[in-house]
Amino acid sequence: MSIKVLSYSSLAPWSDAEVEQALSLMPESMRQRIARYQHAPEGQSRLAGRLLLRLLLRAYDLPFTLHDVRYTSLHKPYVHPDFDFSIAHTDGLVLCAGTTRGKIGIDAEKVRDIDLMDYRDVLSDVEWALLSDSSPQVNFWDIWTRKEALAKASGKGIAMELAEIDTTNPIVSIEAEQYRWHQVKSAANFAAHLAVYQDVPEAEVPLVARAVTTLELLAAG
Repeated sequence: MSIKVLSYSSLAPWSDAEVEQALSLMPESMRQRIARYQHAPEGQSRLAGRLLLRLLLRAYDLPFTLHDVRYTSLHKPYVHPDFDFSIAHTDGLVLCAGTTRGKIGIDAEKVRDIDLMDYRDVLSDVEWALLSDSSPQVNFWDIWTRKEALAKASGKGIAMELAEIDTTNPIVSIEAEQYRWHQVKSAANFAAHLAVYQDVPEAEVPLVARAVTTLELLAAG
């Protein structure tokens, strides 16, 4: 399968020994980036995301490691043109998706109540009409994670005008490239979506993320 998705649920803070083990498995430049996050849960989530990527690289049997991670001018991380990946972390849930076929993006958010008006400027007119209905058929966080996944896949990330992405369409064009979005099941009370190239066969898109344990995540081998 050309696409794989891994998930990790950080239910409790890691011990000092677990943090040290996690840091020992990544290059110094990556350790320094993560050290910028003083809030422990945020730092732990970022550690877990990089270690999920490490597992994905091994799962594909690719000759790359975390030492090969670089960043584009728009801050999208990459390893090699033959492999693309995307990481999402929110409220203790971490997802990492990888592919050997085109570009990929993934996003997740914990479902919570919001004031919809605060997000009017990131919604297309069609999305706004859908969500403004008295009995909306779609949750705001489903739309949001679709948008973020598509923006990540395109490589534009936060530079993308999210209101220009209309997720009511199953296929979305971003600068002449066409993507599909897919819901990914990961954990209760979370919304998660994956964005992939349109020509990727449906059978190659996993709809359930494979859960990874802390023991597997921190294994040195």
